[in-house]
Order: sequence, then structure tokens, then C-alpha cells
Amino acid sequence: MSLSDADFGVLQWGVDAIVDKIAALNLSLVVETDFSRLIEFLRSIKAPLVNPTFDPRQSDLSARSFWLRIIDQDGQTVASHAQKVFATGDFYDLLISGELWRSGGLKLEANQQPLEVIEFSPVKLAGNVAHAGSLWVNPRYRKLGLSSYLPYFSRALCCRNYSVDFFTCLVLETLVDSPIPMLAYGYPHVFPSFYGWFPPSQRNEERVHICYMSKQELIDQFRQLNSHPLFMVPMSAGSEIQKLDRKVAKLTFVDTDH
Repeated sequence: MSLSDADFGVLQWGVDAIVDKIAALNLSLVVETDFSRLIEFLRSIKAPLVNPTFDPRQSDLSARSFWLRIIDQDGQTVASHAQKVFATGDFYDLLISGELWRSGGLKLEANQQPLEVIEFSPVKLAGNVAHAGSLWVNPRYRKLGLSSYLPYFSRALCCRNYSVDFFTCLVLETLVDSPIPMLAYGYPHVFPSFYGWFPPSQRNEERVHICYMSKQELIDQFRQLNSHPLFMVPMSAGSEIQKLDRKVAKLTFVDTDH
């Protein structure tokens, strides 16, 4: 279902407001589609997790996928975040088969435990389902809002450009008791879902929780950005939001191959 003019305007206004907040930190945001650059960057900083979902050698990232790069005034990358949109009858099928991490499914080694379902989310996550990952922020720029701005921004782009029905990410149990999944990332639903081999961490016996929200929850969330408890993003009145011109709101990707 396409967005109404009012909902489209809310998302676009939020996108613009977040860009302004990032600019106020003397940083710039770039939307990229060359995922080899993302993997190269994450390995260069020795990131603790390198998610194969966003590795072009393992996953098909030729369509409905992008990542965000935050750069400082010297052109150095200081933060990243990625999204890939799947068309699926059930998001759990992607997890059980391993297709979430590798196109065609994941083949486990003899010493790798299959992921076992602990609990299914009460809502069937089907249709166009966006999956987020590879969120990293340079320690110098932490606690300034980037770990909230990037997930919010990327979900808005997915909704606006790809008609996404649900938004997801996976977190390890060590994060669940912190305010990060719900307060910083903004997911209203967090459930324990799987136990076993987790490809991003390359470890067995991981307890993995799924975070998700619906399209309507995303839009409602953007209507309340001006009251975010950690990183308030000012929004104009609804009457002004609805005046935005949809024609100038298209997402522009940067092709870093040229």
C-alpha cells in the first residue's frame, strides 16, 4: 500500500530534520550502494561483528539495499549503518534457512549449531521486510545521537522508497537489558527468538533476540520525534508537513564505483 501524502510528508520532514541534526555535529551523511566499501571499512576498524547479510560476496545486494556513511570534515568515515529489503512469506524462514545471511541459504560446518527457535514473535513478519545491521559509531562521536539518527533515517528511506511492511534487526542477549534496542534504535518489540550459531559473531550458543516494528508504528514514531526522550528532533506542525512536494523527495544514491 502506498503512503498517503500526509504520511509521506511526515517521513520526509523527519529525514530532513535528522540530516540537519547530523550537520549540526559538523558531519555529513552519504547513501552508498557499494557494499564492498562497507566491508572494507568495517574490517579496517576491526569491528567486532561483520554481518554477512551486507557482504556482497555472500549476499545479493544488487537491489533494495543501501548503507549509510557518516563522514567528518576531513572526509573520514565515523559511522555506518545498512539496510536490505527482503520479499518473504515469513521472516523466520530466512533465519531458519540462513538465507538472511547468505543468498541461497547457509551451509553450516560440522561444529556449527543450527539456530533453534526459542520463541516466535506474535506477529507474522511477511511481505517486504527490511533488515538492518552494521551499525557502528566512532567512540569520539558516541552519545551524540548517531545510534538513533541512523536507524530512524534508514527506516524512513526504506518505507518511502521500497514500500516496506516491517522493519527488523537482531541483537544479542547482552544488549537486551540495556536501553539500546528500544530507546536508542527505536524498536517497540524485542523478543528472544533463536539459540545457536550466529553468523555475524561467528560463535555457537548465541541467544539472539529479534527487534521489529510495523510500517504504521514507524510513521507514528516519526510523528513523535519532537518528544524523543534522548535525542529530540524538532518537527513542524502537520499542516506544514503536508505542503512538502513529493517530487523533490526522491532518494539519491551515491555510486562509489565511478
